[in-house]
Amino acid sequence: MSLHALRTITSPAIRTKRKLARRRTKLQPFHHEPLTDPARQIRLFRILPESTDTQLKLQLETHDLDADLAKTGIPNVAPPFVAVSYMWGIKTRVQSITVNGKSLDVTANCRYALWQAFRCPLVPLDGHIWVDSICINQGDLREKSEQVKIMGSIYRKATNVLA
Repeated sequence: MSLHALRTITSPAIRTKRKLARRRTKLQPFHHEPLTDPARQIRLFRILPESTDTQLKLQLETHDLDADLAKTGIPNVAPPFVAVSYMWGIKTRVQSITVNGKSLDVTANCRYALWQAFRCPLVPLDGHIWVDSICINQGDLREKSEQVKIMGSIYRKATNVLA
């Protein structure tokens, strides 16, 4: 076998990584919109039906955790949702997902947990999901601190917890 032939042989995993890298460059990076009240609001997402095994597409929305905690005239109370708990894994092993039409890097373990949720019968097709690494702005220390304080309530209010 020639050296050239050896160079052209690539595994499906490498081809997938290359495709994802190309897709990632086409999308702007995702940035969380600030929560008005991080002690009382949460973000939930839905996995969009056009998602595939290789490209998960999410729609992220903000909701009030409780009706009695809603500060606005029209409460945007969280719909029933499933919480996903998983081990974050190695932060340098990242994969790209699409959130609100933009690119967000998540750990390989997070991506796998999302893929499992996408296939899980406990998660309705248009169901809402809470995952800490996606729903909490990890770059905002104030928000992260407030959200950690209400994580017990988040898990209690979930209709199911996938682990």
